[in-house]
Amino acid sequence: MRPRVLTNQIGYHPRAIKNAILQSEHDHGPLPFAVVHEQTNEVVFEGLTAPAVAIDQWGAGRGRFAAMDFSALSQCGAFAIQVKPPEASAGGAVGTVAPPLRSLPFEIADHQLIKNAVSDNIYYFRGQRLDGFLEAAMRRAVFAGAPGRTADVRGGWRDATGDWSKNLSHLRYSSYMNPQQAPLPVWTMLAATEALEGARYGGAALLRRFLRDEAAWGADGLVRMQDPEGYFYMMAFYDKREGSSTICDYGFFHYPEKRPTYRCDWRSGGGMAIAALARAAAAGVACDFAPQDYLNAARRGFDHLDAQYAR
Repeated sequence: MRPRVLTNQIGYHPRAIKNAILQSEHDHGPLPFAVVHEQTNEVVFEGLTAPAVAIDQWGAGRGRFAAMDFSALSQCGAFAIQVKPPEASAGGAVGTVAPPLRSLPFEIADHQLIKNAVSDNIYYFRGQRLDGFLEAAMRRAVFAGAPGRTADVRGGWRDATGDWSKNLSHLRYSSYMNPQQAPLPVWTMLAATEALEGARYGGAALLRRFLRDEAAWGADGLVRMQDPEGYFYMMAFYDKREGSSTICDYGFFHYPEKRPTYRCDWRSGGGMAIAALARAAAAGVACDFAPQDYLNAARRGFDHLDAQYAR
C-alpha cells in the first residue's frame, strides 16, 4: 500500500476544526508534519500526528490511520501537508523513513462549503433531470390497473443513478417511517436560497438563481404528479426493459410488481409535496407553472388528505 495524506477536498474554514489523515501500512507513534504554502513551500504550521491505529469499520486491508490536527492555523490561502511516514525495514521493524509525502492542495478560506459543495450539488441535480427519452416516457405514463389511462408526469429528477423512476416515496415497508424523495429537494433548495441571502460570498447571488431555477423544475414535476382528485402519485416507475413509465407502487424485492396502490398519504410523500409546493409559491419561483399554480396544487393536496383523514 502506498502511504498517502487525506485532506478535506472541500477545504477548511479559517476558524473551524481542521483535520487530515495519514494512511499507511505500518503502526507508528507520533510523527512530525508540516502545513506548507502551496506556492512558496513556506512552513505555516508544524505539529505531530496521533499514533497510528486500525479502524475496523473502514474495512480490513486498508492499513493504519493517524490523525493530524491543525485547527490552530487560521491563515487563509492554498496549502499542502508534508509528512515523512515510517516504513518497515527489511527485518520488519519500523525504522526507515520514506521520502516526504505531500497532500493534494487544499484551501483555507471563508465560504468553502458554499463555493464548492453547493455548486456541485446543483449541477448534480441538473444532470439527474428526467429529460430526453425519460421525459418522453414520463409524458405518457400509464396507470397500474388501468392500462388505457395515461398522465403527463414530466419534471423532477431520477431517483438514483441506476433507478430512472420519479418517486415521492417508495420501499414503504412500514406505516410510519417512509423515505421522502422528489419533494424534499425542492423544499431544501428553497431553504438554501434563504440561507444564502446576505452571504458575503461573491458567487452567492448566482447560486441562489440556480437553486431557484432547479427548485422550480422540481416543483413543476410535483404539480404534474397530482391527480385531478387532489392526491399525489407515489411513483412513476420507469421500466428499462420496456422503455415505459407506470404510475404505481413498486416494492422491488419486497413486492416486485406494479401495484395500483399509488395514492400518497401524509407520510408517503403527500405531506412533503404539499410543503414543497407551498414554499415554492411563497418564494415566487416559476418554470412552466406560476407561483399561484403551486399554491393551488398545495391547497388541493392538503384539502384532499385532510378530508381523507377526517373520516
